[in-house]
Amino acid sequence: MKILIIGWSIPPKTTGGLDIYCSRLSAELSEKDDVYITIPEFNMPDTIPDIGNACVVPVKCKKTGSMLETVLGYNRNIIESFSDENFDIIHANDWFGVIAAHRLKEYKKVPFILAVHSTEYMRRGMDKRIKNDIDFIEDFGLKNADGIITVSFLMKNEIIKNYGIDEKKIIVVKNGFDVVKKSDSEFIKRKYSTGKNKIILYFGRLTRQKGVEYLIYASRQILKRYENVSIVIAGSGHNEGQLKKFVTCLGLEDKIIFAGYVSPEDANSYYNSSDIFVMPSVWEPFGIAMTEAMAHMIPVIATNRTGAAEGMKDGRDLIKIDAGNSGMLADVLIRLLDDEKLSIEIGRNGFRFCKENYSWKKCASDTRTVYGNVIQALNLNL
Repeated sequence: MKILIIGWSIPPKTTGGLDIYCSRLSAELSEKDDVYITIPEFNMPDTIPDIGNACVVPVKCKKTGSMLETVLGYNRNIIESFSDENFDIIHANDWFGVIAAHRLKEYKKVPFILAVHSTEYMRRGMDKRIKNDIDFIEDFGLKNADGIITVSFLMKNEIIKNYGIDEKKIIVVKNGFDVVKKSDSEFIKRKYSTGKNKIILYFGRLTRQKGVEYLIYASRQILKRYENVSIVIAGSGHNEGQLKKFVTCLGLEDKIIFAGYVSPEDANSYYNSSDIFVMPSVWEPFGIAMTEAMAHMIPVIATNRTGAAEGMKDGRDLIKIDAGNSGMLADVLIRLLDDEKLSIEIGRNGFRFCKENYSWKKCASDTRTVYGNVIQALNLNL
């Protein structure tokens, strides 16, 4: 099978979980299939990671001040670049490749699969009051794709409810999981001079969707109670300035560390030198950062709107909290900080759950099945 996957970036030039998904899925699919993955030329890393036999195709694209204009230009150049190529499946991810995937579907009479990792209103923190051009592109993609892949049932149900899509068109395919080698367990302590403090880590983009402000607000109670705790917020995003101002207003700038963007090469060291991982998201369709933390056997606190937590038992594999509830988050943090045995047990159980239930090989196999079923259905309807 010849597959075109429309991506946005690949490690080590990572902008989010979607980039990890595209590279790891492409690598696994390429063991049996002919896989091409596109990314904008400006996101091409200096060193190509190991993505199996997949071919990375950098597409010329002008980076403008407008994300919408940049993505539309990217799509126009994808159409031009592949107008003479034939594929069995076109696999777009989120809104980044919808226009190109649909045009190539029409020109080449080839099925178009849309993998949905998030939506624009989710990235706005679940604000549905105002729709922009990206919302309309997403709606167009969902209605015109031949098949839809979501990374969780949470995401599937949200699409059914908000877009009126037939549930039979949507298949859940969970992301994979990588067992990692142990790395530097003293990294944060050395880099930020935190001494023997316990480290509470957030790792991800700094956007409204991620709910980092709830962790910051919960920190008031934690840092008042414990002198030997530091909180590290690793990542960047358009909310970074506001979050820093919030920390300053609370007088916590000496205890809350903003690490900024962290490269994939350093990510494991951040996880491995932390004691608790918090995912306070308002809405998290999957949450690769959570499973990455679990790969290091770190106890995880995540909200009840986290797709990766589906099937995990609260209090055994992780601790779940209500989204937007800083008080509940503070109580759970105190519980873990005071009970080392419980923290160790939850860390081990979370690792075990991920290892037994998530794998990139299974992700690729399930995705290949979706491709085959869509192709078969379209052939029957000819």
